[in-house]
Amino acid sequence: MNIIVPLPKSPLPHKGRIGSREQQDWYSGLVHTATLATLDPSSEVWVITALKVDDYQSEADLYLETLLKLGVPAHQIRVFNEGYETMGQIDFIENNTLPSDPITLFVAPTHYLRVIWFTKKIKNVKVVIAWGLPRILEAVTDCIFTVLFPIADLLGQRARVKKIILRRREANKQF
Repeated sequence: MNIIVPLPKSPLPHKGRIGSREQQDWYSGLVHTATLATLDPSSEVWVITALKVDDYQSEADLYLETLLKLGVPAHQIRVFNEGYETMGQIDFIENNTLPSDPITLFVAPTHYLRVIWFTKKIKNVKVVIAWGLPRILEAVTDCIFTVLFPIADLLGQRARVKKIILRRREANKQF
């Protein structure tokens, strides 16, 4: 069974997003996920996110609703209320899959290199870019994080950086 995981950039809040919903990076990731899931009815789609921004539905609910509208049958989708950010989502995948499980991750282009770095210990993973329009501020912060995380790992400070990010997310701050 193939596990398909969309790891798009959050569509929430909508502030800072440009273009139509269909042009955005997060939506493109879900379209690719839905396409692969419908081509492989034995696959499972894992929606992994605990993000909830005030005044918006949860990210998981938005992704579930969108995947269903894109034709993914409900029985193929599993929702996990885990991971406020990419690192937490990758940790969840690593801790809840077997080395023999084939995993396909659809990611926004702005955090492709970071996902490659985070998944280097996971066997049988394929990371695929889902092209679309990013939120400009996230594109900038992703460039910073792409450099920051390998340095933090080399200095043994990943947990500290993750704690800072989680505090900001729990305080409802995106960036």
